Amino acid sequence: MQKQSCIEIGSNNGNLLKFLEPHFNLVLGVDPARNIAQIAIDNGINTIIDFFSNEVAQEIAEQYQKFDVAIARHMFAHNEDPADLLAAMSLILSDDGIFLIENAYALDTFQNGEFDQIYHEHMFYFSALNISALMQKFDFELLDFSHSPVHGGSGVFICGKKGKHTPNASVQDTLDLEKTAFQEKKIFHSFKAKIESNKIQAIKLIQDEIKQGHIVGAYGAPAKAFTVFSYYELDDSSIAFCIDTTPTKIGKIFPSFNIPILPEEALNYLEYNTVLINAWNYKEDILKKASLIFKKGTKLIFLIPDLEIHTVK
Repeated sequence: MQKQSCIEIGSNNGNLLKFLEPHFNLVLGVDPARNIAQIAIDNGINTIIDFFSNEVAQEIAEQYQKFDVAIARHMFAHNEDPADLLAAMSLILSDDGIFLIENAYALDTFQNGEFDQIYHEHMFYFSALNISALMQKFDFELLDFSHSPVHGGSGVFICGKKGKHTPNASVQDTLDLEKTAFQEKKIFHSFKAKIESNKIQAIKLIQDEIKQGHIVGAYGAPAKAFTVFSYYELDDSSIAFCIDTTPTKIGKIFPSFNIPILPEEALNYLEYNTVLINAWNYKEDILKKASLIFKKGTKLIFLIPDLEIHTVK
């Protein structure tokens, strides 16, 4: 079978396209972050450094063939005007092409109490219901749905131009499931109760640690950590430091909370007893390497989706 073409919107450092490159005769990334996009370019992935828009799509259409596969992973909810993105997508996607969207799934976010997914970059919280309704406005349709464990539960929405493909039975099954879940807004009431209970338990646990003279740190400085610190009202008076492995974050501080972000190597000389795990979505990976990172006896506290304590052995 002839190899096809693939474009990724919000391609970041190009790692996904690098993985897919052998399977396509053409891959192209689009990302507005110059420093991150340059990493992709240096790694051999052709990347347009700009926001994906109608204007950029027209330039792409003039320079390249129409694309058979378009990917938007964990960026679609960051777009304040998804209509603009879909209009641009119509310009560069072939008639038989497919468009893959992956984003934190609304049902997981609310059912699991994942309140830290709610922050300024996330303009919308997507379900099959609202993705389907949005697609229909732009002559697309939802063709398939699957669930991914990424980011505490993500939805993978496969879309295409209307009438070009037969939707999978998973679409109607998911729509029916969501209609039941959102009925009478029960999901929102349970979400509110869950996160309020979690907050009370978490704050008590942290305060008890501090009363015992224990030093509390944090591991992971994603954007959602800011939501946690805000909701729990934590700052440098309770959290001594935050560890992260991302070079562009190390040496910075959390604004307002004044919690410094330090490299993982700092755990070799810092004094600490307890560590809040902000990157809870990487729980299994963190626990596997915990004895190599943290001092023996360290309490690791996972706040979300449920409060859990693990002691490093």
